[in-house]
Amino acid sequence: MVPPMKRNSWLVITALRSVCATFRTNPAESAALLRRAIEPKHLAQYGYEEMHWVSRDLEEIESIDPDLIAEIYAAVFAHDEPSTESTEMSSSRILPLTSNRRQDYNHTKWQLAQNYPRFLERAPLAANRVMIHVIDGYVAAEHRSVSSTPTIEKFEIDGHEASFLHDYSYIWGDGASGHDDAIQILNAFFRHLEQMLQDRERAEIIGAILAVLFREAKQAIIWARLLRLGAQYPAELGLRLRSLAWAVPVLRSMDTEHDAADFVAAIFPLLTAPERERVEKTVLSFPHSKEGNEKEIAERDRTRVLGRLNPQDLVSAEAKRLLQELEASNAIPAPEARRPRFQVSAIEMNETRWVQDVLGVSPEKESHKNFLQLRRPVEEFQSRHSNSIPSPEEAEAALPQLAALRGALQNPGEEVDTKLLNMGSGTLAAACAVVAKIENLSCETQLGSFVRAVLLEMSQHPEPEHDPEYDASFDKHPGWGSPLARIEAAEGLMTLARHSSCCDANMFEAIERLGTDPAPQVRFQIASRLTYLYHTAPEKMWTYLEERIKAETSNAVLDCHARSLQQLAGPHADRSVEASRRLFDKVREGPGAEHPKATCLHTFVGLYTWRDHPAAKEFLYKLIRDVRANHRELSVVLSNLRGTLTHSTSEPPTTDDSAMRARAVELFHTISAAACDEFASLIGHPNSPGWSESDAQQLKGVARLVDHAATELYFASGVFVNGRQPESAVSRPQQERFYRELTSTIDRLSTIGIPDAVHRLIEMLEVFAPIDPRRVFLQVSALVESGRRGGYHYESMAAERIVRIVERYLAEYRPLLQEDAECRIALRKTLDAFVEAGWPAAQQLSYRLDEIFR
Repeated sequence: MVPPMKRNSWLVITALRSVCATFRTNPAESAALLRRAIEPKHLAQYGYEEMHWVSRDLEEIESIDPDLIAEIYAAVFAHDEPSTESTEMSSSRILPLTSNRRQDYNHTKWQLAQNYPRFLERAPLAANRVMIHVIDGYVAAEHRSVSSTPTIEKFEIDGHEASFLHDYSYIWGDGASGHDDAIQILNAFFRHLEQMLQDRERAEIIGAILAVLFREAKQAIIWARLLRLGAQYPAELGLRLRSLAWAVPVLRSMDTEHDAADFVAAIFPLLTAPERERVEKTVLSFPHSKEGNEKEIAERDRTRVLGRLNPQDLVSAEAKRLLQELEASNAIPAPEARRPRFQVSAIEMNETRWVQDVLGVSPEKESHKNFLQLRRPVEEFQSRHSNSIPSPEEAEAALPQLAALRGALQNPGEEVDTKLLNMGSGTLAAACAVVAKIENLSCETQLGSFVRAVLLEMSQHPEPEHDPEYDASFDKHPGWGSPLARIEAAEGLMTLARHSSCCDANMFEAIERLGTDPAPQVRFQIASRLTYLYHTAPEKMWTYLEERIKAETSNAVLDCHARSLQQLAGPHADRSVEASRRLFDKVREGPGAEHPKATCLHTFVGLYTWRDHPAAKEFLYKLIRDVRANHRELSVVLSNLRGTLTHSTSEPPTTDDSAMRARAVELFHTISAAACDEFASLIGHPNSPGWSESDAQQLKGVARLVDHAATELYFASGVFVNGRQPESAVSRPQQERFYRELTSTIDRLSTIGIPDAVHRLIEMLEVFAPIDPRRVFLQVSALVESGRRGGYHYESMAAERIVRIVERYLAEYRPLLQEDAECRIALRKTLDAFVEAGWPAAQQLSYRLDEIFR
């Protein structure tokens, strides 16, 4: 049986681009071929490497087969590439530029967004459908509600049944990044429609575009943009959209309410009397059949729209009467200005909008107004000191306001919504956590006693609820909403635990309970501040720490425990090492697993190199015995050794400095040599019968470790000083010691031949040439020779560097090359490698070698 032919990606891409280039010669067959490239299964497998090329070659096809172009847009934007598998951007072995599948595929979306204005001009109806499909996909992927199932509402417009889908664009629509490809397409569409409105000859095509929108558009952001344009051009476009003026979903949705009010105000004077009356009846009906909070919101919506109308234009007596009453009571809100675009900065959200739109609670209800009035000064105090510590006087002044809010929370009555109570509890707990930061706070005072009591109460609060679905995300990027009562209570109680007057059985019971809380966000607050107990309850601290290491499941929380052990390693080395070892062994693969492991390794390296701790040494050298399994951990160890390789507090170094540096050099060399041995063992077997994908992955991991060792040597040597502070630079005596002590490590790494590692080491050795010209030159030659296996001599950066080094030796160390036979042989072999590769500079230099004998 003939094995299947391996896919040649370059050939496939070239073929696809050729089909695009010759599309006109046979449109039907060419379209059929391109449609195969956008089939969902094929797109998922190869879209990342094919489509960003195809998207550049669509210009001619746009005029010949716009429906095909629309299909390409729909297919590309419907697929989301999840893989971050690395892809190559360049063939350089020294400076390999990489991307990933997701970035490559998203480049296709970017390219299509850049093409869209041109496509829109050539085929507006097809481009119209493209915009609708793209926005549908964008909302589903980026702005889908996680708390409810989207509901499509129906209404009639211009004789068509239209659909309306709430997309929460009132939150993100005006702040959506213009760099989002879908938003670029949306913006381009409405800019083009606006330009068409100013050309009377395009009325027919505008009608066709609107018909497509009426039938197929669903997302609220599209209707909002259409309303906005209709308000801007009421005669040219607004009257064509008149049915929207009595479409309840459009008038009342939070996504469109402000644009709808602007639209109704703009076209109302242009409507016929029966049409104006229909608008009035629709608006007046908003509160009908509504009760409680829903009725309050409906009345607000009615006031917002009715208040924008001119009394002289009203038709019905009921509308005129209500408008007069609203004006007399000054109840008509001013039109809202367009919300500013979101920026990467701190933006305070309006309390009313948060309560009303995010919590879904009416801020106008009297009981809610009173509660919010009590909460507001507490929130202001907490916000003012979120990044500072209040003075005792400031905290005392805020105590009556804190007490008032606590009273409202303890006796809220039935009229205050639970969501407001939860928000108030979070605010109060956060404010008390701020007060707890005051140095020398005593819980025997009224202030301290109050803060402790509140935090103990809030430690029992139901918020936050634990959602296991987000545990993995938390481990990867720890974060939480704020303020949430139990989180703030955990932080505040740990801060109070620094004060002996605050520590009692209730306090420790709450800390232990919060430390085992179902929500990792709460446990994180305890774990990250555990050393606050060091002076007030040291044995409780150790007992709790050792117990939680056994039971903890969150990598983010384990990292906090590892950091606590790192802080304790100085005065409690033996206990910290043992606990860190157990924690390290407990960590399993998963999001964030690398962080607690790296923290433990930092502790082990520090204790071994600085204090020669035997257990720490044993742990590190045990890792070296299995390089394949531990290559990631050993890479972290090498990084932790960088600064120690040149350490000295004086010239000449003290005995302690030299001993510490010797341990670091020995450890670095042992890891590097073990990695080189393992690489040499693996590299000889890729074609053997038993070779597996697992073996290939192990080889890559070991190769990365070898390369990392060369990189760490390069940066530790101090030869790269750009951007570094002068006081951090490595002195010349330190560099000389570094070269002498690590030259055997350089020799061992020189045998591997990984091009990037080779180049790093040659760059470093070039600076070290004056220290030992002969040995440096022979090491450079050995590196070039081993690098030939990986194609190092084909790199332009390599040729430039080697020619420069040879020219320097000809200028500064010519006698060495004239008198030392081994150096002459090394010179010839080094230049031959680059001459064979065809580099002109190396060839020219080779012709001049007779100069060394003159």
